[in-house]
Amino acid sequence: MSIIITSDIQCEFNNIDLCQQAWEECLQICKEQNIKTIAYLGDGKQAYNPVDIRVIRWWQDAIRRAIKKGIDVLWNLGNHDRVGQYTDADNWLPILRRAGATTY
Repeated sequence: MSIIITSDIQCEFNNIDLCQQAWEECLQICKEQNIKTIAYLGDGKQAYNPVDIRVIRWWQDAIRRAIKKGIDVLWNLGNHDRVGQYTDADNWLPILRRAGATTY
């Protein structure tokens, strides 16, 4: 089984273009190497709360594009995926699940 493991594409409005390049590179590697899983180990956004809706929409689209290509996205909770800098259970994983990611 082959898998891409990545993390810390800490998206915010002013770097969406760079995040897009990084994600496209992951998808291209998956295509070239016939990899069917991306394990994202957290920190998909820079801000804790509030998060720019354009960042949320970008990640939803990125996950959906991977799934459309037959690639599973596994997302592990990182500290930036929480609402605040504490260990509160509030996070944005439900948003990512609705886009199709399997979250942990």
